Amino acid sequence: MGDTQVTENNEQKIVVLGETKEGRDPDPKMRRRRDTIRRMMVDAWGAYRYFAWGDNHVRPCSGQGDSGGVFGPGATIVDALDTLYIMGLEEQYEEGKDWIANQLVFENYPNDVSFFEMTIRYLGGLLALYSLTNDEVFLSTALSLGNKLLPVFQHESNPGLPLPYINLQTGIATYRNENDFILSEIGTLNLEFQYLSDASGNAMFSNLSRFLQENISPWKNGLYNNFVKALNPMIYPIRNGVSMGAYGDSFYEYLLKSYVMLGDAEALNAYHAAIDSFYKNNLIKKSVSGFIFISEMFDDIVYNKMDHLACCAAGMLALGSQHDPTALTYKKRQSPRAIRDLQLAKELARTCHENYVRTETHLGSEIFTFSHYNVTSEDFVITQDFAYKLRPEVVESYFVLWRVTGDPIYREWAWEVALAIEKHCKCKLTGGYSGISDVRNASSEKTDFQESFFLAETLKYLYLIFSSDNLLDLNLWVFNTEAHPLPIRNVNPNNQVGFQNIIFMPIITTGKLTTDLQKFNWDAFLDYNKANGSNIDLVISGLIHILLPYLIQEPLHPTNKSCFPPPPPSNISCPPRFHKRSTVPKIGVMLQFGFDVDSLEIHLNELYDNVDKFFILESTRTHFRTVRKPLLWERVRLQPRFQKFSDKIIPFTLDDAESAHLSEKVKTFALESLQERLRWEKFLQWNNSTRFFEDHDLLEITIISTCDDSMTVWEVSNVEKWLLSCGVSIERYCRVRSNYAGFGDVDEVPSRNTILILKHCDLPVNPVDIGIWFPFGNIATAIRTDFPVPGYPYTLGDPTYWKLSTAVKFSTNGKFPSRMRGASPIALLGGMHLTHYGYLPHQIVKRFTLSESSLDYVSKMAAKIKESVDRDPDLVELEKDFAAMPEVFRHRMSNLTELYEIDEPGIRQIAVLPWFYNCNRERYPSWEGRHDTRGRRRRSHAAAPPYADAFYAPPKDHQKLAPLPPKICRRQ
Repeated sequence: MGDTQVTENNEQKIVVLGETKEGRDPDPKMRRRRDTIRRMMVDAWGAYRYFAWGDNHVRPCSGQGDSGGVFGPGATIVDALDTLYIMGLEEQYEEGKDWIANQLVFENYPNDVSFFEMTIRYLGGLLALYSLTNDEVFLSTALSLGNKLLPVFQHESNPGLPLPYINLQTGIATYRNENDFILSEIGTLNLEFQYLSDASGNAMFSNLSRFLQENISPWKNGLYNNFVKALNPMIYPIRNGVSMGAYGDSFYEYLLKSYVMLGDAEALNAYHAAIDSFYKNNLIKKSVSGFIFISEMFDDIVYNKMDHLACCAAGMLALGSQHDPTALTYKKRQSPRAIRDLQLAKELARTCHENYVRTETHLGSEIFTFSHYNVTSEDFVITQDFAYKLRPEVVESYFVLWRVTGDPIYREWAWEVALAIEKHCKCKLTGGYSGISDVRNASSEKTDFQESFFLAETLKYLYLIFSSDNLLDLNLWVFNTEAHPLPIRNVNPNNQVGFQNIIFMPIITTGKLTTDLQKFNWDAFLDYNKANGSNIDLVISGLIHILLPYLIQEPLHPTNKSCFPPPPPSNISCPPRFHKRSTVPKIGVMLQFGFDVDSLEIHLNELYDNVDKFFILESTRTHFRTVRKPLLWERVRLQPRFQKFSDKIIPFTLDDAESAHLSEKVKTFALESLQERLRWEKFLQWNNSTRFFEDHDLLEITIISTCDDSMTVWEVSNVEKWLLSCGVSIERYCRVRSNYAGFGDVDEVPSRNTILILKHCDLPVNPVDIGIWFPFGNIATAIRTDFPVPGYPYTLGDPTYWKLSTAVKFSTNGKFPSRMRGASPIALLGGMHLTHYGYLPHQIVKRFTLSESSLDYVSKMAAKIKESVDRDPDLVELEKDFAAMPEVFRHRMSNLTELYEIDEPGIRQIAVLPWFYNCNRERYPSWEGRHDTRGRRRRSHAAAPPYADAFYAPPKDHQKLAPLPPKICRRQ
């Protein structure tokens, strides 16, 4: 646990695999600081454990428990447990987990609780623990709580708005005040409810949160009212208010994080509009002495004050500056908006820092204000609520700004806070920590209350700021407003359930198909339907068989016999952190093969002379609906285009009939996971039998007799004949290979150069992802993908190559090596994703069988095909339509030429055409926007689009590679 560097067979999932950014590794001073924070956590937990176990909080100065307030049972345990896990405090974590598993019973708690607090502390904490540990006790407890919270939505007065309080014992939800709901409370559930649906498979939670988020509208001038009476913004309570602090803060935070975690573009637009409205309404101000702050408005009166709570805006703005889609069109990916927001974040952090360092205790007050008229530094004053309550907002912003900017000042400021807490907040009786009543007085009385958020947030952020950036990487994790980390959809491998691709969301099928597929006007397909009825599984099966001849048909244009792959390079300069190998390993590639016959041809040609074995793995079932599918390799292996590869191809059939009995037949990605397990088992069985991929080959054994000092050299095959009655000394001479196994799909084609690097350069860590270019069916474009390698958004982090020794060690306790999708600790760049190939028969079958499909989607696709068949017998427009980028993804698409012009990082290494495709473009016209005429009458090809061949030339600074002679090494 903790931030120990993960290896592939490590059972802990807390450290996200990824390379440490240069200069970010914690130095000894940072490690000492981190250890200090860890010790503070032990003390805070110990005070609660020994004086208040099972209560909500501890009173650390008097040694008493406290269960008052609107929290459920054991708030500190649930809120703090993921911090214990992250810090590697195993003993404390286990006792907290045991309490949750055996003593946390929500229906036994008699008091009303806050829906908001139960969502962010309990639901967020439990889901974070599930994501980090994959322990079902946390998911089942979270699901139980989620179901008990549902009555807050079930009322007549303001349907869709969650009531603020609920009794978990009776299920009765109540108002605080019938005139208003609090903006931050009703707008802070989307992350938790969406992830609960994704993890549990129950769409009810995501539906509720999505409806609510989509229907909260601005009040006036683009501003959101802190007090909401109904979803209609024109109906609002008597009072009004606008604030980034109390009543408003986390609403804005969740708009941004709904985009970061879920890809919700509408939420991001709302976030940007909200920030813009603070500027337009002059709520972001500068004091006379130069401090930037966010003012508040209540009942139309502006107040020049900031809450400590509002200091979280600095971190939010810094995070938001890294997630502006328009920034990718600017040089260095910095849009005017991103630059503005990051600068504001830095200024707000400086202002909040002043709230700390201006006090005698160096702790910040709950509220600080700014004078209009005093031109001295005294325009920054603390005039009310002088308490410090162990709040996290300031150190949270320091943490995010450190991760975003790398400026060490934020670490120093965070350390100042830690020292001040230790000096002024520690209680001698229990060793716990209390808030203080007056930050201006070093002798201030303590409030005798240790908030659960001190352990859940303040200490967690302090620990993380002194840790490696790889620990809860912000490219993979989102923190809810209580600092509970949740995995980013489609990016983080800690997602316990595969998320549906955003193209096909939302998919909720409650009724029958609305389109009669029997009317699908494709003659052969229609005949099949008439014979078999409208059963959707039979429809899909029939569609596959009708299109099968076109799937396996060779392209009409012959191959270019005068074009060859680039000659083997003559020299190599290994990348940083790599070392030259003394021997050349064997490489095997496992290719999941569905219907991509043309992609298979390109893939095999690209890597043939650098790979020792290709394992072509075919499933007996489609991903969607688990329909029985034909095996294509046996149908195409004798085609001339594949015969030359026969010596290196090992076909495997994955008989995944058990998938037909999955409890949820349309469960997204369930079959893919099963197939990945089966292919690894097949490979191990084959390799155990053939011993083809051994990590070393014994050449000879030298046996030195201790009896007569003679030395005999034996061939390995004869060594078992050697028997001596006296002692012998045996030295083994071996060729160390460190062989590799690649995991990917047929359409994920790494460049030849990346494989050569694997063969000639020893990796410092593994596995390694190949960051390939994702053109989405058009070689003039590049797409920002859901699974990039870190630092290169225009990559897809597949395939993944593992050292076999590591892969074997990893495959224990039900785990198996597979694609890491950008989450491996290291990456190489170069290659092409051949999915979304525009050849129409392939596109149709793919859309009817892929994991993300649904009954509703299949119905719509059938209707679209029918309409196109009636209009255009050659389906030219349909082919173009299917190959086009969906509207929802177009903000991710960039022109490749423009990326070259702005020098997008790594783009020249990433966007590499396979040599065989580059030599045979006329053979695959759909990739350049032209109609493929296989199976139809011939039509003349349109003129080739103006894509410069130079786009794909190898970079000038590319270091050529040369094979190294095998070298005998002695294993000690």
